[in-house]
Amino acid sequence: MLSTNNISTIIMILIKNYLRRTKKYLRVAKYVVCLMFFTATISAQDLDPRAYTRVPVDMTFLVTGFVYTYGSVVSDPTLPIQDLEAKVESPLLAVGRTFSLFGLTSQALVSLPYSWAQLSGKLVGKDSSATRSGLGDTRFRLSVLLLGAPAESIQ
Repeated sequence: MLSTNNISTIIMILIKNYLRRTKKYLRVAKYVVCLMFFTATISAQDLDPRAYTRVPVDMTFLVTGFVYTYGSVVSDPTLPIQDLEAKVESPLLAVGRTFSLFGLTSQALVSLPYSWAQLSGKLVGKDSSATRSGLGDTRFRLSVLLLGAPAESIQ
C-alpha cells in the first residue's frame, strides 16, 4: 500500500519531469524567436529546371536561350506616365561546369543576358517612345547535391 509520503514523492517527481521538459521546449522556442528576428528577408525563389540533376563530373556545357515579352506595364499611379506598353527581347548565354566538391556532385553556372526594349506610352499627355538595350544582371549559381549523389566521372 502506498503512503501519502510516497504519493507526494511520486507527484513531485512527475512535476519536476514536466517542468524540465517545459523548460527545454521554452528554451528552444526562445532560440527560434531570436533567429526569426535576425534573419534576412527572402524575396523570391528562382526555380531552374535541371539545376539539381546528377550529371558526370568534369563536364562543361553551354546553355542558350531567348525570351520575348510584350504587353502593358503597370506603373505607379502618381507618375505622369499612362498607357505604357513594352516589348522586350532577351537572348541568354550561359556556361556551366560540373565538378566534385567533398565527394558530392556539384555544378557552377555563369549566365549573361542581353536585352532590347521598346517602350511606348503617354508622358504628361503626349505620345512618347524609347528604345533601350544593354547587358542584364549576370547570374552565378553554385549547386551541390547533398543527398544520394556521389560524384562520378563519365567512365
